Parts: sequence; C-alpha cells; structure tokens
Amino acid sequence: KILYILVLVMFASITRTRSTQLFRGAYAKKFSLGRLSAASFSAFTAPNTHVAPVSLAHPASPQARYSSTHSFISAVDVTQVSIPELKKELSTLIDFKLASNDPHNNAAFIEHLMDLYKTGHSLPKDFVKKLLNHSRVHQLTLPNILTVNRSFSIDDEGTFDSNLTIVGDVHGQYHDFAQIFQNSELAGYPSAKNQFIFNGDMVDRGAMAVEIVIVLLVAKLLCPESVHILRGNHETLSMTQAFGFQKEVLRKYDHGILSQFRDLFDALPVAAVVENKIFVTHGGIGPTVAKMSLEEINKINRVGEPDYENALVELLWSDPKDNLTGFRANKGRGGGTVCFGADVTEHFLANNNLSLLIRSHEVMMNGFETFHDGLCWSVFSAPNYCGDTGNYAALV
Repeated sequence: KILYILVLVMFASITRTRSTQLFRGAYAKKFSLGRLSAASFSAFTAPNTHVAPVSLAHPASPQARYSSTHSFISAVDVTQVSIPELKKELSTLIDFKLASNDPHNNAAFIEHLMDLYKTGHSLPKDFVKKLLNHSRVHQLTLPNILTVNRSFSIDDEGTFDSNLTIVGDVHGQYHDFAQIFQNSELAGYPSAKNQFIFNGDMVDRGAMAVEIVIVLLVAKLLCPESVHILRGNHETLSMTQAFGFQKEVLRKYDHGILSQFRDLFDALPVAAVVENKIFVTHGGIGPTVAKMSLEEINKINRVGEPDYENALVELLWSDPKDNLTGFRANKGRGGGTVCFGADVTEHFLANNNLSLLIRSHEVMMNGFETFHDGLCWSVFSAPNYCGDTGNYAALV
C-alpha cells in the first residue's frame, strides 16, 4: 500500500505584535496529500521539491504497537500509585467523571483538563509528583526505538488502520498545541483509532510547557498505545536551564518537581519506526549513528544527559543539508553537532531496510520541508515561533 499522509498547515500572522501571552495561531488551511507525489506538494513546498513515493508493507497479522526489546529500568522509585488510583485522583481534582474504555469520555476528559489550563487552573504538586513518577517508570520500560504500527485489531471490530499524526516541536505554545487535539480537522483526540507521535521539543521558549507535558502524560495514561512521546534536544538539563523551562517549573512548582521532569525527560525514547519503513527521530543522523543498525541504536544507554559527540547527541541535534556529501560541523549550533548530506540518509535507510526519515528540530517557514530528494522530511509544529517568527506550522 502507499502511505497516506496529511500535512496540516497552521497559519500564524506576522502582523500580530509580540506579547507576553502565547500566540494563538489560526489554522487556515488543510492540505490533503493523498498518494504521495511531487505534484501533491506543489501548493505547499518550495518549487521543484521532489517527493518520492513511499511503499509500506502492512503486517500480515496484527502486531503490538511497540515492542520492549530492551529495557533500562533501574533505580526506579517503586513507591508509585497504580494507574486506576491516578485516574481516580485526577477525576476528582478536575471534577470530571472518567468512564473506563470509553473513547468519547477520554476525549471529553482531556478536553476538560485542557480548558481548565486555558483558564489559569493548575494541578496540585502532590498529584503532579505522582504522575511524573509513574510516567518515568513506564518510559524506562520502553526501548530506545518504538515500533509503531497503524494496523491492529480490536475485539468485535476486526483489523483496521488507525490514523497517525506526527507532531514536531511545539515549544511551550500551549494554545497552538491545544488546537491539534481540539480541532478535529487537524487531528482530534487520541484514541485506539487515532495515534500520535510527539517528536520532541515540547518544552522551552513558550510559557506553558508544563501544561503541555502534563496533558500528554494524561493522554498517554488514558490511551497508552496511542500516544508516543520522543525526546528532543530541549528535553535535556542544559537546554531547560538556558531556554526557560527551568524558570517556568520553579515559578509554578519547585525544585523537586523540576528534578522529576528532568528524570522523565532522561527516560524518554529517542526514535520510532513506523510500519517498519519510516524512521522518526528529533534531529537526525551523525557519524556514529550512520554506522549503526536499529538493533545497535536500541542498545545505547539513553538515560541521562547526552554526552559530547555520541549517538544520543546525533539523534537529538543533527540537521540535514542539501548539496552536502557526508558530514560537516554544524557551526550554527556548535557543541560538536553535525549536518548530514543526502548520501548519509540514503545509506542509513538502505542499511536498515527503511524508506523515509522524518525529523523536526528546525523552524521551517512553511512548517514542512523535504531534503535529500524526498528521503528526509522535516516537520515543525509551533506556528509563529516565539511570537515573532511568522512561520507556518505543520503536522504529518
């Protein structure tokens, strides 16, 4: 089958003045690309951009959404509450009854929480502590690379393909993030038939990254097989110290909660493979990763702050460049980071029997861009980034 992709473009007017409030981007147009072709992208990407079709071999039988082939669970705080207890406590806190195994109720529950955040409410520290601890424990049981399949089965409904939305950087822009769920024409709420991959950089820059992360954790609590959260370069100690998340957490909670957020970020997976053909990671490929198989990437220790010039740094920080062969230093970012050329992408995909690399990490003025003759896609999901960039944003 040919992969069906929706790229949903969010328009942010450059005429708005900068404000201390979050910019509320208006989602002006939806591009339905259908079967992939260069012509399909003509109204969206730069002229002469070539996009190669992607073939997907659906599994003959339903498979698990992801497999925990490698686990880093260690030194975990086992004094955590159960999932039913967390759900019950949250239901009481936000005064909204939660029904079990009801996707419509789950959506209404998430929407109610999101609306409370829009009106200035917050969750108490004791609950946030429990939620962060539970979420870290769960993330530590997952492999470095999640295996995400759209084809699966549900009792009495047979086998079907779910929707899958890949979200790029949202960077604390809560009101824009909220529209991804709350606007059904964009994506809608997570459910068994509506999956999401959040490809890192949920935090920093914007003023409500805490709320974004908590909503995602609650959504994963309710729909554990439909919400997949990957680490970005901003989910690190050094970046949260420098770009606002640390100050935000200390303003809203305290150092204890800040430490728990960082422990959670250290535990997040760093990549996903969709339908055994699409490699999703926040940054891209560096000299170390280029030589690795998926099995080898799954064996690296992802937990903790990324070290200088290692595979974890490459996955979180690397940038694709056209008209480049091999690698070169990424002078714009520094710190030993690299840019990689089309030959690197082509060889990595071929060596691992993959067809496409999807990454985020960079502001794209159109929200979306293709590199390396269509083998690498870049998606950015924060419209009018930082309130004055004037960029579109996109979902894949």
